[in-house]
Formats: sequence, C-alpha cells, structure tokens
Amino acid sequence: MIGSSARSEIDGLIDSMHRIGIGNTPFTEVDAGIYAKLEWRNRFGSIKDRPAFFMIYSMKESGDLDGKTIIEASSGNTGLAVSGIAKMLGIQSIIVLPENASEVAKRSIRENGSRIIETPADMGTEGSINRLKEMVSQGDCVWINQHSNLRNSDSHYYTTAREMEESGGIPSAIVAGIGTGGTITGIARYFKEIDPEIRVIGVQPAAGSHIHGLRNAFSSKYRGIIDRYGDLIDEVLYVREEDAVSELKRYYERTGQLIGISSGANLFASRMLHERYRKIFTVFPDSGEKYRSELPL
Repeated sequence: MIGSSARSEIDGLIDSMHRIGIGNTPFTEVDAGIYAKLEWRNRFGSIKDRPAFFMIYSMKESGDLDGKTIIEASSGNTGLAVSGIAKMLGIQSIIVLPENASEVAKRSIRENGSRIIETPADMGTEGSINRLKEMVSQGDCVWINQHSNLRNSDSHYYTTAREMEESGGIPSAIVAGIGTGGTITGIARYFKEIDPEIRVIGVQPAAGSHIHGLRNAFSSKYRGIIDRYGDLIDEVLYVREEDAVSELKRYYERTGQLIGISSGANLFASRMLHERYRKIFTVFPDSGEKYRSELPL
C-alpha cells in the first residue's frame, strides 16, 4: 500500500500522461482467448512511451533535470519516446543506439531535436550503454537508466496492468517480452497481488536470434529491474526470429494490421501456451511500420 501523498503524486503523473496522449490504448482479443494491448496507439508509437514519461516527468518534478541534458541507450522505441517527451518538456536529450537500429526511428529521433550517437551493431544495446556511461562520467548529462529505474516497472503497474483489468478482468496467464524487464514485472506485480497463482511467462530471443526490443536480460550486467522483481517471472519461453516474423505475417494477412517483431514473438508464445491457459493477456509493444523494409511481406 502507498500513502495518500504518494497516491496523489501517482494520480497526478498519470493524469499528465493521459493529457499528452499516452495510455488508455485498446485492449482487444487478437486470437481465441488471447488479449493484447495495442501499444502503437500511444503518442510516440510504442509501449515505451509509458515508462519514458514516468521516468522523465518524475525526475523533472524533483528538480534532478534542471539545466541538464538527459541521455539514454535504446534500440529504437525508448529513444523515440524519450526524444519526443523531452522536446515537449523543453529538455535537451541524447540517444545512444546501435547502428543497426531502424532508420525510421533514427530519423524521427533527430526530428525531435535529439542528438544521436551510434555504436557498433555487434555490441548491441550493451555496447550503447557502455558508451553512454563514458559520456556521463565526462559531462553534464543525466542517465535515465531504464534498465534499473523502478519508475519503468511502476508505469506498467499503475497504468498498463490497471487498464488491462478494467477492460478484460483477470487472466490465467501473462505473456510478455523481456527487454529492460519493466513491462513484464510491472504487469506481474499488479496481477500477482490479486492472485499469486496467475502465471507469468517471459519471452526472450532464442540463441542466435535478434528480435527488436528483446534480450536475455538475466545474463546482462544491466538488469536492475530484473534483479528487483525477476522472481515474479515463472518461466521463460525462447522464440526464434523467424517464428516471430511468421507470426506477424500471419496476423497481417488475417487482420491487415502490421505488428512489430516483438509483438509477433509475444503472439507466437501466447498461441503456443494457449492449451495450458484459457485466458492470456499480452502486449503488442509497437507496430511493424518502422520495420517494413526488413520484413518479407
């Protein structure tokens, strides 16, 4: 339980978030017994809008950003969210990302006025974080630190999960990809308070696969959220990139909606688990439009 003062602070944060078009995304049945939040409907196009707003707004309100430039490492979606929200709040921002990140995302980040620093593709997001830490140690930047900032997980506890319950009730299982761990742990915290028997299944890329936004967080040295809340994840399903892409193609052919690759991974995992769980809640973190040139449609 949180006190009335903290509750009022959270409610104010959520109201501010809603006023700029983040949250309250559609929650719909995307396959028999499988329900997904369509997170590309957020203002800057992905589920990362929620934690980016929670983290930046909280830091701004506390005075931590006065005269500072914020910096974050991102494979794309967080960079888009951070750059867009920073622009709205009048804050300078730097995004450090792998050179193989989506060109569409890079262009949008630059259009938001953010400086981009690219790191070698083969080093992934970990390489971007290493470069970021060098810059923070040398200059006047504030690292948002999405992998360890608990406001990341809080954003999904207080908004995503609550919206799911309001629209769909209680699931028998939750399936969500693991990147920073914010989405899956925030949703898990909320629903396991209601019923500890609800199963939480994480989705990670299989060995040798690259799925935008997902990683093996348990083996990363940047995993503060996972260290804090990772025990809420009951099991992990490993999905091959080709299965995630095949799933998004199947969904596109059936609905005309192009979901992102991590969304395809979540849907693939949910369908594999549906015989075990009658009602599954998942998320579609973004659409596939920014990846269209990479997809064999």
